[in-house]
Amino acid sequence: MAGFDWPADLPPLDHAPQLLPLLRQDLGDLGLQPPAMHESPLQVSDRETLLGALYVTEGSSLGARILYRRAQGLGLTGEFGARHLFAQSESLTRWRQLVKLLDEAPELDLDRLVAASETVFAAVGGAFERLQDA
Repeated sequence: MAGFDWPADLPPLDHAPQLLPLLRQDLGDLGLQPPAMHESPLQVSDRETLLGALYVTEGSSLGARILYRRAQGLGLTGEFGARHLFAQSESLTRWRQLVKLLDEAPELDLDRLVAASETVFAAVGGAFERLQDA
Protein backbone atom coordinates (compact mmCIF):
# COMPACT_ATOMS: atom_id res chain seq x y z
CA MET A 1 0.00 0.00 0.00
CA ALA A 2 2.85 2.27 -0.84
CA GLY A 3 2.04 5.79 -1.93
CA PHE A 4 -0.74 6.29 0.59
CA ASP A 5 -0.17 7.73 4.03
CA TRP A 6 -1.96 6.11 6.93
CA PRO A 7 -4.90 8.40 7.86
CA ALA A 8 -4.03 10.49 10.92
CA ASP A 9 -7.43 9.82 12.49
CA LEU A 10 -6.94 6.02 12.42
CA PRO A 11 -4.87 4.49 15.19
CA PRO A 12 -2.01 2.46 13.73
CA LEU A 13 -2.17 -1.31 13.73
CA ASP A 14 0.66 -3.23 15.33
CA HIS A 15 3.61 -3.92 13.05
CA ALA A 16 2.83 -6.49 10.35
CA PRO A 17 5.22 -9.38 9.74
CA GLN A 18 7.05 -9.13 6.44
CA LEU A 19 5.54 -12.19 4.78
CA LEU A 20 6.90 -11.94 1.23
CA PRO A 21 10.55 -12.75 2.13
CA LEU A 22 9.35 -15.62 4.33
CA LEU A 23 7.14 -16.95 1.55
CA ARG A 24 10.06 -16.85 -0.88
CA GLN A 25 12.19 -18.84 1.59
CA ASP A 26 9.39 -21.36 2.02
CA LEU A 27 9.05 -21.82 -1.72
CA GLY A 28 12.80 -22.33 -1.94
CA ASP A 29 12.61 -24.96 0.81
CA LEU A 30 10.10 -26.82 -1.31
CA GLY A 31 12.06 -26.43 -4.55
CA LEU A 32 9.52 -24.05 -6.07
CA GLN A 33 10.03 -20.77 -7.86
CA PRO A 34 7.83 -17.81 -6.93
CA PRO A 35 5.29 -16.88 -9.62
CA ALA A 36 5.85 -13.69 -11.54
CA MET A 37 4.76 -10.68 -9.52
CA HIS A 38 2.26 -8.36 -11.08
CA GLU A 39 1.64 -4.75 -10.28
CA SER A 40 -0.89 -4.27 -7.52
CA PRO A 41 -4.43 -4.24 -8.93
CA LEU A 42 -5.46 -1.85 -6.20
CA GLN A 43 -4.48 1.76 -5.77
CA VAL A 44 -5.03 2.76 -2.16
CA SER A 45 -6.13 6.38 -2.13
CA ASP A 46 -8.76 6.53 0.60
CA ARG A 47 -9.67 5.02 3.97
CA GLU A 48 -12.31 2.62 2.60
CA THR A 49 -9.89 1.11 0.11
CA LEU A 50 -7.25 0.80 2.81
CA LEU A 51 -9.65 -0.84 5.26
CA GLY A 52 -11.05 -3.15 2.58
CA ALA A 53 -7.57 -4.31 1.61
CA LEU A 54 -6.62 -4.80 5.25
CA TYR A 55 -9.79 -6.80 5.84
CA VAL A 56 -8.54 -9.44 3.43
CA THR A 57 -4.87 -9.38 4.37
CA GLU A 58 -5.43 -9.35 8.11
CA GLY A 59 -8.37 -11.74 7.92
CA SER A 60 -6.09 -14.28 6.27
CA SER A 61 -4.31 -14.63 9.62
CA LEU A 62 -7.32 -16.63 10.79
CA GLY A 63 -6.93 -19.15 7.98
CA ALA A 64 -3.16 -19.20 8.44
CA ARG A 65 -3.64 -20.64 11.93
CA ILE A 66 -5.48 -23.64 10.47
CA LEU A 67 -3.08 -24.02 7.56
CA TYR A 68 -0.06 -23.89 9.86
CA ARG A 69 -1.41 -26.78 11.94
CA ARG A 70 -1.97 -28.78 8.75
CA ALA A 71 1.49 -27.87 7.46
CA GLN A 72 3.01 -29.19 10.68
CA GLY A 73 1.31 -32.51 9.96
CA LEU A 74 3.29 -32.56 6.69
CA GLY A 75 6.56 -31.92 8.53
CA LEU A 76 6.73 -28.20 7.71
CA THR A 77 7.66 -25.78 10.49
CA GLY A 78 8.25 -22.16 11.33
CA GLU A 79 11.86 -22.76 10.26
CA PHE A 80 11.25 -24.79 7.10
CA GLY A 81 8.51 -24.54 4.51
CA ALA A 82 5.89 -22.79 6.65
CA ARG A 83 7.65 -19.66 7.91
CA HIS A 84 5.05 -17.35 6.41
CA LEU A 85 2.15 -19.28 7.95
CA PHE A 86 3.83 -19.31 11.35
CA ALA A 87 4.52 -15.56 11.24
CA GLN A 88 1.04 -14.75 10.00
CA SER A 89 -0.75 -16.95 12.51
CA GLU A 90 1.38 -16.03 15.51
CA SER A 91 -1.00 -13.34 16.72
CA LEU A 92 -4.54 -12.19 16.07
CA THR A 93 -3.82 -8.76 17.53
CA ARG A 94 -3.82 -6.95 14.16
CA TRP A 95 -7.09 -8.65 13.15
CA ARG A 96 -8.74 -7.62 16.40
CA GLN A 97 -7.44 -4.07 16.00
CA LEU A 98 -8.85 -3.90 12.46
CA VAL A 99 -12.26 -5.19 13.54
CA LYS A 100 -12.31 -2.53 16.24
CA LEU A 101 -11.37 0.14 13.68
CA LEU A 102 -14.21 -0.99 11.42
CA ASP A 103 -16.69 -1.09 14.29
CA GLU A 104 -15.77 2.40 15.43
CA ALA A 105 -15.27 4.04 12.03
CA PRO A 106 -17.72 6.83 11.33
CA GLU A 107 -19.67 6.59 8.09
CA LEU A 108 -17.77 4.34 5.74
CA ASP A 109 -18.60 3.88 2.07
CA LEU A 110 -19.25 0.14 2.35
CA ASP A 111 -19.51 -0.35 -1.41
CA ARG A 112 -15.96 0.96 -1.85
CA LEU A 113 -14.70 -1.09 1.11
CA VAL A 114 -16.25 -4.30 -0.28
CA ALA A 115 -14.94 -3.57 -3.79
CA ALA A 116 -11.40 -3.19 -2.42
CA SER A 117 -11.74 -6.43 -0.46
CA GLU A 118 -12.94 -8.29 -3.55
CA THR A 119 -10.08 -6.91 -5.65
CA VAL A 120 -7.44 -8.01 -3.13
CA PHE A 121 -9.06 -11.43 -2.69
CA ALA A 122 -9.13 -11.96 -6.48
CA ALA A 123 -5.47 -10.89 -6.78
CA VAL A 124 -4.42 -13.39 -4.10
CA GLY A 125 -6.43 -16.12 -5.82
CA GLY A 126 -4.71 -15.31 -9.10
CA ALA A 127 -1.29 -15.55 -7.45
CA PHE A 128 -2.11 -19.01 -6.09
CA GLU A 129 -3.28 -20.12 -9.53
CA ARG A 130 0.00 -18.90 -11.08
CA LEU A 131 1.91 -20.78 -8.40
CA GLN A 132 0.03 -23.99 -9.17
CA ASP A 133 0.87 -23.54 -12.86
CA ALA A 134 4.58 -23.04 -12.07
